[in-house]
Amino acid sequence: MKSARRNLPLDVLRGVAVLLVFGRHLELPRPPGIAGHFAEAWFRLGWLGVDLFFVLSGFLIGGLLLSEVQHHGRIDIPRFFVRRGLKIYPPYLAFIAYLILMPAAKAVRNGGSAGAALASEWDRYWPNLLFLQNYVGSNPAGHTWTLAVEEHFYLMLPFVLAGLLAVNRIHAVLPLFLAAVPLLILALRCASVITQDSFSVRMAASHLRLDALLFGVGIRGVAQFANDRFQLARNWRGVLCLAGCALWSVNLVLEPSSALIRTVGLTGTYLGSAAFLLATFHTRSSDFGSLSRPVRTLASILAWIGVYSYAIYLWHVTALGILGREMGQRIFGGIGQVSPFGWMVATALMCAGAVVVGVIANKLVEWPILQFRDRLFPSRSQPLPAIAAGEPRAALVGSIHG
Repeated sequence: MKSARRNLPLDVLRGVAVLLVFGRHLELPRPPGIAGHFAEAWFRLGWLGVDLFFVLSGFLIGGLLLSEVQHHGRIDIPRFFVRRGLKIYPPYLAFIAYLILMPAAKAVRNGGSAGAALASEWDRYWPNLLFLQNYVGSNPAGHTWTLAVEEHFYLMLPFVLAGLLAVNRIHAVLPLFLAAVPLLILALRCASVITQDSFSVRMAASHLRLDALLFGVGIRGVAQFANDRFQLARNWRGVLCLAGCALWSVNLVLEPSSALIRTVGLTGTYLGSAAFLLATFHTRSSDFGSLSRPVRTLASILAWIGVYSYAIYLWHVTALGILGREMGQRIFGGIGQVSPFGWMVATALMCAGAVVVGVIANKLVEWPILQFRDRLFPSRSQPLPAIAAGEPRAALVGSIHG
């Protein structure tokens, strides 16, 4: 939340993640030339923002729980669920309500029955209300499968950590989440592809994607329990960025539907995301002061977007779809091929509009409830030790979708 001290570099990474996802859902014709190549690359890499979200969520939510273990000796699971629920559910339920009610309103305007329309929409959306949309039904709100994965992660992680704490094996987080679980879930993905089961095409099922989140928890475990080693990553930020680019670049030439990407490719994607996370986290907020003014301005804009990333993510497909149809009909109607300049203008307007919709949704729903939550149920987590002597590290609160 904005009243708390925030981690500027991680907010920048949040902003990058949500803008990456925008590229996957832009409904505009591709222009010729360099702009067209950029649009194609943005589309191909857009879905990687999801895995960046996952690793960040694992790092941040794992941090909340591991910090609680380290400073209080136990995990207050009911408190964790209340805080997560007040963060996730109200904005999400408001979004799903909009998707259900809009067809009913349209039916009434067209002289139809609102009740019949509501019943039809309920049949389509009830799995979303239970966060089962990545297992049951067709999930008409397609991008919300990621929220189902995160919800299952929230429900599982506190009990896993509490169990490890009960048997005095909390340090097992490191090998478990950095090696054993990633290998197990990679094996499950390979088996899914080989057998061509019902989850093998979209790879949206939680049991096939939780490794990215749990790898983030493992990284945070290193930060909590072996902080001296964790801080060594600051000396390797350049190498980490290059490694992240190399691991992600495979997706420029291979389709997400390929067997390679659906198996080891997903592992490489979140390893690349983890490399970007480490490089970003070990960038001090004061480091931005040495950048040029345009770069600082860009970083500030990305960080601002990152603050509202959950609401923006929820609404961006709807907002981009509506704006895209308007752009296509009113600006590019009758034009066989969009010009590069026209594409850039339309893209900027659509992305800005989607961001504004998310910010408004945050202000109307998410922000007031977070104020209420933090008065009644303040966080029990503590910030990580400073990266460098004399420089305080802001507390890392919240999830990647918020």
